[in-house]
Amino acid sequence: MAKRIALIPRDGIGIDVTVEATQVLKTVIASRDLPLELATFDWGAEKSLREGITVPKGALDVFQREFVAIFIGALG
Repeated sequence: MAKRIALIPRDGIGIDVTVEATQVLKTVIASRDLPLELATFDWGAEKSLREGITVPKGALDVFQREFVAIFIGALG
């Protein structure tokens, strides 16, 4: 069973950093045949402005149960 890593680009430079980091992770996963899965979450300022919420209720519990790591691009 694949282990999961949550990717949260956030805002500004975090988006660019996360795109590049994701490419590195995908290359390592493929070249080493690692059982890892990447899941991206759109929880930046635009979502907050659009929906009035940044991180949905219960998200931290989901991270604890379903993910082995969280990569956060940048927080403003």
